[in-house]
Order: sequence, then C-alpha cells, then structure tokens
Amino acid sequence: MTIPLEVPSASRARRRLRLLGLVLVGVLLLAWSPYRVAVVVGESMRPTFASGDLLLVDRQAYLDTEPARGDIVLVRARDEILLKRVVGLPGERVGINDGALYVNGQLAAEEHPIKPGSLEIGEGRLFDGKFALVGDNRALPPHQTVHLVVTKEQIRGKIIGAFRWRRTRRS
Repeated sequence: MTIPLEVPSASRARRRLRLLGLVLVGVLLLAWSPYRVAVVVGESMRPTFASGDLLLVDRQAYLDTEPARGDIVLVRARDEILLKRVVGLPGERVGINDGALYVNGQLAAEEHPIKPGSLEIGEGRLFDGKFALVGDNRALPPHQTVHLVVTKEQIRGKIIGAFRWRRTRRS
C-alpha cells in the first residue's frame, strides 16, 4: 500500500520561489542602505516598545544634525547595543527624581508615554558632546535600570519606525 504525498503544484512552487527571490533582494538592498532592522529585547522602553517589536533604524540620521531630546536611539555601550531615549543635551543639568525628568532644575515636559515609577538619578551636568539617555520604563528595579551618558559617535542610529508583529494577549 502506498501513501500519497502532497506534491506542491508548479504554481505554488513558483510563488514560493518568487517570494524567496523578493526576500533575498530585500535583504541585499537593506545591506547596502543606511537603514537596519532591529528587534527590541527587554522592558526598559515600555510602554513605547515591548520585547519583540521590530524597529527601523536610520544609521545616518546624525551625520548632519545633532540628537534631540526625545529621539529614540540605538547606542553601543559596554559591548552591547541598547535602545534608549535622549533626555539630556550637552551643557544641561539632568536628573530624574521619583521617575520625573528634570532639566536645568525644571520639570521637563515629556511628550511621550512613560511607565511611572520611583527611578532616581542624581542631577549632573553634561559635558560638551555628551548626551544623557534613559528608558521610558521608570518602574524597573534599580538593578535593572541602565542610564547612559554617551557621545554622538556611540549612537548607532535613530529609530524612525516600529512594527509590533506579535499578537497581544487578551485578558
């Protein structure tokens, strides 16, 4: 007795081959472009991004311009690539008190969602060419919090788009 096997039709095989070709062309184009795709890992940027979100990164965003407060960037630090938000600019005094951002002694209006918490970062003045970065999740425990002071050269790119591809759970 023989068991019939499903053999894909010629048209299905052509569609798969065409899709594979399109993916290959897309990968090659992306390799030569100033854009990259990154995947969010971790909870430090919640509620803006969650683990698994796909990000489009412009690696040349800061060739002719400086990072601005509120920009979301990828940065190389301690042999890792981290995703953070620019909160302080060169020459400013920056601190976080009970999860709230203070710039030059004044409460800064953050026009993006944050996850409130009790994060404390003592105020400090940024040197020329230095930028302060922190995540949007101010509720993380202190041992999980990473805040950085970096140079423009350490910034690997600006996030210009995001895609949440996974299904969300319904309660």
